Amino acid sequence: MDDEIIKSPVAQPAAPRPAQSRTQLSAKAARIAGGFLMAASFFALIGFAVYPLISEQGVREFFVSLPVPFLISLMGLVPGALLYFTARHVLRSGPGPGAGIIAAVLSLPPLVFGLWLLPELGATSISARLLCLAAGLVLLIWAIALIRARRKDG
Repeated sequence: MDDEIIKSPVAQPAAPRPAQSRTQLSAKAARIAGGFLMAASFFALIGFAVYPLISEQGVREFFVSLPVPFLISLMGLVPGALLYFTARHVLRSGPGPGAGIIAAVLSLPPLVFGLWLLPELGATSISARLLCLAAGLVLLIWAIALIRARRKDG
């Protein structure tokens, strides 16, 4: 009989995980935000599209009014999908100018809304303008970080 001690692999200490960079953390946050934006737009589409049926307006009104909520929901689905898939690309392939340019383009609508369009439409809510500006600035900062990031080999 051998007197060897058999050690369970569970008893071995776990291999250290490499620390995540700021780019990876921000890409994960952007991916989650894009997913939430797509989900909210999709559920809003369902809610607004089904409203004529719930309010007993009839099937004809449902089909007549369906294009309007569909087009409105695209305003959330398209940016959400761009944000989600850009962040997924950054997680898989690393940061680069292509993903940064897409994030910069995504930052333009909230910045334009906050700086020019909301006051032009007569919206006097400071909090709505600040929220739009904050969202645009966060996306713009992320875009600049993606464009300037150096890919670490090795």
